[in-house]
Amino acid sequence: MFVTGIAPSPKRLHERSDLPSGELVFLAKRALKFYRATHLLTSLNPGWEQALAKAAVELDLPIIVAVPYRGQGEGWSREARRTYEDLLSRAREVYNLKGEYSEDAGLDAHLWQMEKADTVLALWDYEFGGETFAVMNDALDCGKNVVNLWQDWEHLDKMRRRAPSNVTASRQSGARIYNSGD
Repeated sequence: MFVTGIAPSPKRLHERSDLPSGELVFLAKRALKFYRATHLLTSLNPGWEQALAKAAVELDLPIIVAVPYRGQGEGWSREARRTYEDLLSRAREVYNLKGEYSEDAGLDAHLWQMEKADTVLALWDYEFGGETFAVMNDALDCGKNVVNLWQDWEHLDKMRRRAPSNVTASRQSGARIYNSGD
């Protein structure tokens, strides 16, 4: 099953930085396993897409990257750019969709991913407008399976906010996931 993801920016997900938190990677890993993903289609944007890619690496799933334009990530933080380059180097296939930046390049990449995917794993915050909503809406119009994991994410985020500061500080890297039963 080919899976892709769509979500608003890490800031709207209440992430502390552009890097995906351990909780976001945890949710991504659980979703990829539950929906029986065999491949991940992604443009490796910070936040949810990088969390899905990190989870795919841990699950040994092939990653197919749609690079929207040359120079993607130049305005990102150094850490997000480093994560992008690391995940890009692990991709099985890379498709360069456009040479130069355009306002529609990101949306075009997400639509390309959605067209090739069987399932869209979304973190939609119920904002009617914007790229996340547009991709979900198009996916539904095309008969794709769309799963909104927003309530799951809200629950994990609330748990994270209630955790003692020494626990959350040790989980900021987002690199390891420990859970029973895996």
